[in-house]
Amino acid sequence: VSQSRYASGYNGEGSLGDNSTTNRNYPVRCTNQSTVGWLGETLQKSFNQTKIIKVDISNNGIRGTQNTTSCFALGDDGSLWSWGYNAFGQLGHGQSTTVSGDQFNNKIVPTRIPATFFQSKRIMDFMIVGNQFTSVLAIDEDGDLWGWGCNYTGELGIGDQNTVTNNHAIPTKIGYDWKKHGGIS
Repeated sequence: VSQSRYASGYNGEGSLGDNSTTNRNYPVRCTNQSTVGWLGETLQKSFNQTKIIKVDISNNGIRGTQNTTSCFALGDDGSLWSWGYNAFGQLGHGQSTTVSGDQFNNKIVPTRIPATFFQSKRIMDFMIVGNQFTSVLAIDEDGDLWGWGCNYTGELGIGDQNTVTNNHAIPTKIGYDWKKHGGIS
């Protein structure tokens, strides 16, 4: 069973997910019917066929930052989809093998973050931190935490802020044994 997602408003960075960058004064459907993933892999279901159980955006409720919105949707099958603003790699797509130099480009349709980036584990929940400088954290089915996006002050917990790059376009498993402290939820 699929559900439709709709959005309206500013769309200069593709954050409405309607395959355009045209602002909309009326709701439009967030849509992607492709079953080919970001890295060219075959997906079992397109975004339109996936039952979405959670949607969130960066900049939620923050005035003056509407042109830097990154959007995320979690499917009931553990898939994680993202679209919109991606200047810091916060969409989690990493470097494409099919689109040269497209690592930090915005995405105008919901695009699945490759499952291989999460060691093919199902994502159970996610959280967005920040506004324009967005960081994302996700919990997989084993209770492990993953982080990507901005890491200017160590907010991802992966221990490498102030190195060559503070932007992580590929989800990185946070090397901490959460289970010995009761896990995270």
